[in-house]
Amino acid sequence: MTHVLRAYVALGVLFLIGLTNYFDRVALGVLQVPIKEELQFSDSQLGLLTGLAFFIPYTLLAIPIARIADRSNRKYLLAAALTVWSSMTALISAAEGFLLILVLRMGVAIGEATCLPTSYSLLSDYYPPEKRGRAIAIFVMSFPLGSMLGIAGAGALADRFGWRAAFVVLGGLGLVLVPMLLLLLREPPRGGFHADAAHEPTKPPPPLLDAMRMLWNRREFRYVALGLGFQTYVATTVLSWSAPFYTRVHDLELSHAAVALGLLTGIGGACGSFLGGALGDRFGCRNQRWYLWVPAMACAITALAGMCQYLVPHAMLSLVFAFATMIMVSGFVPPVYAIAQSLVAPNMRALTSAVLVMSSALLGGAFGPTVTGSLSDYFSHAFDAGPHSLQIAICLGFLFSVGAAWSFYRAGYELRAAPPEEI
Repeated sequence: MTHVLRAYVALGVLFLIGLTNYFDRVALGVLQVPIKEELQFSDSQLGLLTGLAFFIPYTLLAIPIARIADRSNRKYLLAAALTVWSSMTALISAAEGFLLILVLRMGVAIGEATCLPTSYSLLSDYYPPEKRGRAIAIFVMSFPLGSMLGIAGAGALADRFGWRAAFVVLGGLGLVLVPMLLLLLREPPRGGFHADAAHEPTKPPPPLLDAMRMLWNRREFRYVALGLGFQTYVATTVLSWSAPFYTRVHDLELSHAAVALGLLTGIGGACGSFLGGALGDRFGCRNQRWYLWVPAMACAITALAGMCQYLVPHAMLSLVFAFATMIMVSGFVPPVYAIAQSLVAPNMRALTSAVLVMSSALLGGAFGPTVTGSLSDYFSHAFDAGPHSLQIAICLGFLFSVGAAWSFYRAGYELRAAPPEEI
């Protein structure tokens, strides 16, 4: 099998794994509606399950797992992680109270903390720098498509068979992929491309503190981490609270809201991911700063489209703006991770991705759904806002998209103007 064919096979396998990663991650955003009815959870508890309970362990383990990925066989590490998060997802079906769901949700996070750093590292050793943006964009398309299938599928399964059966099916899909991963994915040599040679890829990774100091000393990297955190706050808030918003404010049936949001998330997110990667490669080959200025523009438009989505009075018009929101909220990811992989040596790529994942999870993912749920409860009790309490809480979150746009602009300003292959 030629290297090109192996690269395509690897991208396909990682794409399927990315789908299951997001099946399991976003399903709770839809299934919280029947869970709330059956188990009588508050919005604060649901926000904790979709926010802190997932993203705190996800954040804490990202760097240790990335260090393992930079030193060991990434294929077997990813297979073990896939087994863990899929099993934990299926076991949520047996939970009868908040504490057990909390623990199992943390177990899902422990497994999924491996997926992104390991996948980005593998793709960077399969594809040369000038093709990484598009390869990563195709992989990142698994996020919105996985979210689409997870939201729509979980809603349909819950509507017909109940929320417990939905978790069993979603977890089982991931377990089916484990043997495929072991059979089809090969561990590539690290740093095999000409542009990576200057980084001496055969060297072992530097000590953790030295590696972290090297990243911290790059001002553009600090701004990138901040921007990722801000925009992830918005992305996770939208994914976690859109279904409850449409059922409460616009009185849509859960199954209808799940299908609509699933389609918009998948199609809009896939378009945004591909567009972000393609535009990053197109303009970044002339001036690498565009790998960060494209995300800056996407974040600025996110704030405008998102506010319109949640404030317009008609459901259909709101869903039109939701499509624009999903395009923009997904478009920033591929160019950011593509340039990040080119900023460091091959033996630090998993760690670099993990630091970015950690910053986005800690600053954004952990607090977006949680703070939004708590604000919704506060506005409901303090001002008797009823269903509009959630609407207000979500809208406040779009201020973080403005902060993300500024951060990515500053990161691009700090980045020196050189072709990517000379970094």
